[in-house]
Amino acid sequence: MNAYFNALNDITSELIITFKELKNNYSSLTLRKTKSYFDTSIALLRMCELFSAWCPELFLDVDHVHSSRLLNFIMFTLNTVFIGEIDKHISYFADKMYLQSSTLQQYLAPIMGILVKLYMCMK
Repeated sequence: MNAYFNALNDITSELIITFKELKNNYSSLTLRKTKSYFDTSIALLRMCELFSAWCPELFLDVDHVHSSRLLNFIMFTLNTVFIGEIDKHISYFADKMYLQSSTLQQYLAPIMGILVKLYMCMK
């Protein structure tokens, strides 16, 4: 799990940087790099959603390091999207790629799925 969270943090950080670069340096290489990071981050988030369904005990024990890392990641992501205004960069990216699938909703859906699955397991 440690390697997973390291990869998730790294790819998310790179994604945020490339979203910001895209606004200043719109090129096909930057678009491809952004799309690659976006798709990889979605795939990693979907994996976490599966982990939360298959082995929720990893995240529900507040003394466990994985619960802290997940909470920190979710808070970082939500702060970046809503306070850091990355949502505008995601919309700009989707417009440039002519992709309706690369949206803020697609990025946030796994996070909401993780929270829902953990909430259901707590009941």
